[in-house]
Amino acid sequence: MVLGKNGFVAKSLINHLIKTKQKYVAVSKEDCDLTDKKSIEYLKPVMQGVSTVVMPAAISPSRNYLDVETTSKMAYNLSLVLEDYSNKHLILVSSDSVYGDDSNLYSENSKLNPNSFHGISQITRELIFQNSNLKNLAILRCCGIFGIADTHNSYGPNRFLRNALKSENIKLFGKGFNKRDHVYIDDVISLIDKVSFTRFTGILNIASGNSYSFLEVAKIIIEVFESKSQIELIGDEGIVREKNFDISKLINNFPDHIITNLREGLSLIKNKIA
Repeated sequence: MVLGKNGFVAKSLINHLIKTKQKYVAVSKEDCDLTDKKSIEYLKPVMQGVSTVVMPAAISPSRNYLDVETTSKMAYNLSLVLEDYSNKHLILVSSDSVYGDDSNLYSENSKLNPNSFHGISQITRELIFQNSNLKNLAILRCCGIFGIADTHNSYGPNRFLRNALKSENIKLFGKGFNKRDHVYIDDVISLIDKVSFTRFTGILNIASGNSYSFLEVAKIIIEVFESKSQIELIGDEGIVREKNFDISKLINNFPDHIITNLREGLSLIKNKIA
């Protein structure tokens, strides 16, 4: 079962399931609004024939208290559905925002220290399911995901890519020196599939293991897409921070996983839209 079927991750996962001829049930907000307790009545009978539930559905990014409340309600109502199905495998698509944005090398054992409403909403989702009776819970903490079908236009590869395709200026905060890890959508989908197949449980950071400054990201995008866009420096980026990830747990659990680096991912996107 894939929840939130119109979202970036869910749509990409559904396309993968179709290509690989796997059976699935996709649920949209229109089918079942997870913020409404009526969703429990809708989902319980549907859940009977399902082995794995993938939950990317959330207000993303959560920008205020109401977004946190809405995202939490969605997770809580799903947890009530799963009370009668404690052996189901739940794959929660979470975010690296739970760690906050301080400069550090992060692993799955790093302290949780969110500094945003989005981070708080993601921790709340995780806690709801961790404190349920679920026996098979996988929490995937994803770095910023990039891909052509992104629905958020988030600052970084996704927004810069849209700018480049329109030959618009790419606007960077400050000098664009803040560094982040960015993971290609196809890598995320591949890992969700492998986590489902192996029935992996526990916490896993989904990252590439390589961090880039936003200035580097903008330059690579302009180069790969041969864009006429210019880089424009605006505003203030605050304290420059470098957020890196130790992906040894990912590699140890899924040694056959092939990581797509930023340039390769952008080249694949270019080929898809050519």
